[in-house]
Amino acid sequence: MEKNLITANGMKIFLLLLVGVVLTNVVSAQVTTTNLTFSPDSIVQIQQLRYDPYPVSPGDYFDFWISVQSLQSYGAYNLKFVLDPTYPFSLDSNDSGERDFGPNDAASMVLHYKVRVDQNAVAGNNDLKLDYYVNGIEYTQTFSIDVENPQTTFDAVIQEISGSSVSIAIANTGTNTANSVIVKIPDQDSFIASGTNGQMVGNLNSGDYSIVGFTLLPKRSFSSTSDSTSQTASTSSVKGTQSSGSDNYQSQNTSLKFEIDYTDSIGVRRTVDMSLPLKLSPVSSSTSTTGYSSYGNFRGRQTSSWSVWYTVLIIFGVGGIILFIANKKNPKLVKGIFAKINPKNLFKKKKGNYTGELPDWIKNAKEKEKNK
Repeated sequence: MEKNLITANGMKIFLLLLVGVVLTNVVSAQVTTTNLTFSPDSIVQIQQLRYDPYPVSPGDYFDFWISVQSLQSYGAYNLKFVLDPTYPFSLDSNDSGERDFGPNDAASMVLHYKVRVDQNAVAGNNDLKLDYYVNGIEYTQTFSIDVENPQTTFDAVIQEISGSSVSIAIANTGTNTANSVIVKIPDQDSFIASGTNGQMVGNLNSGDYSIVGFTLLPKRSFSSTSDSTSQTASTSSVKGTQSSGSDNYQSQNTSLKFEIDYTDSIGVRRTVDMSLPLKLSPVSSSTSTTGYSSYGNFRGRQTSSWSVWYTVLIIFGVGGIILFIANKKNPKLVKGIFAKINPKNLFKKKKGNYTGELPDWIKNAKEKEKNK
């Protein structure tokens, strides 16, 4: 009986050992399966630490730090990170953005990048993408970077029109200061600046305004059936023209184009194109071949008076040459002519004998003189 008890106990011990071996194999199989079908979030956790400066400025660099945390310790994993910036971000040409750590079982690591922002970057949140590889499998994480706007905005109105002088009021309606502001009148179809075409304003803080003045002349374009194709093309390029006979005049409703050049808060020189409507009324059809005409308060260049003076000068010149030649050939004749046209001779009383009958009152007066 004692022998049977020993045998029974032996069987129990054998069964327990067998169950232990089976459970161990099952657990081992589960661990192996987890390592083969892991999720990247269960292996590493990637977080944006910070970037400096905040917010970033267009045209500048900023430092960007990323934290990588290892959440499991089942051995080493091949880890590689590649920062893949797209517009408006970029890296220097000597930085590929790749950080390859190979087999790594570190609990944590920090990635550092120096990123450049394009000077024309749009203000607001812009995406910066990071590709990372765990045991050769690619994943992507996107970060949001806040870009500030260093530019400013302007508003303008026609302040006053006096003759050919036009005053424009310029206001800085943005939030940033505009430095070294210059207002220019560029080449355009409707107007030309007489004298200077640019005026320095200086610095305009947010909410400030300034007034600039220019002398403007409206343009006139010509077209004729005998003109060349290039002249016709240049005439048709003027928008809103009105034809009168063979001449094309600018429309009465035209726009004055002007530029505002300024330096923004990060030192970038920028240009803002603006335009304002100018309503002109034609007051005269007299124009000159210089390409300018008279419209309302804008006085064009006139040449009709110059034509009269040229004619007078030509007449006097030809007459002088004729007199010079005549005086050489017959001086007495010329002197006689000048004597006759002398104003003193024209109004001089001629002396002569009076042969007519004397009036009676003259005769009576003479008789009285004799009797005395």
